[in-house]
Amino acid sequence: WICPYAQLSHNGDNNVFYVEEGASLSLQGSQNIVYIKANTRLSLGYGTGNQVYYYDGVDLRQDNSRDTRFVRLSAMQFDYSQAPPDACQP
Repeated sequence: WICPYAQLSHNGDNNVFYVEEGASLSLQGSQNIVYIKANTRLSLGYGTGNQVYYYDGVDLRQDNSRDTRFVRLSAMQFDYSQAPPDACQP
């Protein structure tokens, strides 16, 4: 999880990201899954086969990323019931 209003840069493959409102994720890598709430920013660098599930109000930037699947959702709510305490990344 990426905390609200936090910024994270990550380089890697086969990860799952949950991006809270107001956060920013810069990602390079392949086969990642990103769930991203409104009022956020996502920058995709080099990589292939990523999947992005997003809600209105997301600033999506794609540079040199190929075969990304974008799925626009009409609503999004994260299920925190299985998340460890203080799990989000500042």
